[in-house]
Amino acid sequence: MSKLLIFPSKKSPPHCLGSWCHTQYTLSVVPNARLSIAFSGWTYVATALKQSQKIHHHLVGERYIAFGGGAEGGNMNPCCIDAITTAIKQGDLAKYDGIAYCLQEGVAGLAEALEHSFETAKAYGFKVMLSGISPFSFADEAVLLPRLLVSKHIDIFSPMLYVTGLEEENVYSVVDAIADYRFCDAAIIPTLVNQVHMSVNQAKTSEATIEQRYQDAVHYFAKKHRTLTGFLLSQ
Repeated sequence: MSKLLIFPSKKSPPHCLGSWCHTQYTLSVVPNARLSIAFSGWTYVATALKQSQKIHHHLVGERYIAFGGGAEGGNMNPCCIDAITTAIKQGDLAKYDGIAYCLQEGVAGLAEALEHSFETAKAYGFKVMLSGISPFSFADEAVLLPRLLVSKHIDIFSPMLYVTGLEEENVYSVVDAIADYRFCDAAIIPTLVNQVHMSVNQAKTSEATIEQRYQDAVHYFAKKHRTLTGFLLSQ
C-alpha cells in the first residue's frame, strides 16, 4: 500500500460507499459511509489490532479491520493467516463487523488457508472482504485470485486500482489476468484513490475526477460481465 497523506473533500463523491482509513494518518472518513476499513498495513494480529484501535471510534457504518497490504509487516504467510483465524475464534475481533484480507505480497500456496479463514469468519458472523493491491507479488499469482474469487465466503472483492496513488488514471494490473467474474458471487466494489493527495515529497492534483475514474471502472468491469454499484475511497 502506498503511503499517502490524503486531503479528501468534505463532500462525499457520488457512488462512494465507504473508505479505507489509514491508521497512521490524520483520520477523515466519508460522510454517511456504509462501511469503513481500519487499514494498518500489518498482517500480525496484535499489531493490526493495536494500530486500528486508535481510529475505531471514528469509523462510520460497518466497521472492518484489515490485515496485510503494507510495505512493512504486510507479507502474507500461513502462520499469519492461521493467527487471524484463531483471533476470529477467540473473539479478539469482536469490535468489528467485517474483516478485510489485503493481498499484495506473500508466499505461494495460501489459497487453502485463506479459504478456511474466510469460512471461519462467516461462521462467526463477520462480513468478508478480499482486496488485491498492486504490485501484486505471489509466486502463484496467476491462479491465486481466480481461485479465491469463486469462494462462497467472500462478500466483497475490492481491487485497488492504483499503485503509487499518483497516477492520473486507474491501474488495472491486479485484475487484468482475470478473464471474467461470472463465477464470482462477491460484490465487486473497486477502491479508487482520491484525486487530491500528497506524498512526503510530492503534491499533485489528478486531471481525472473520482467520478471519471469510477465510470472508467464501470466500463472495464462491464467487459468482464459485472455491473458495479459503487466504489471505496482510499483516504
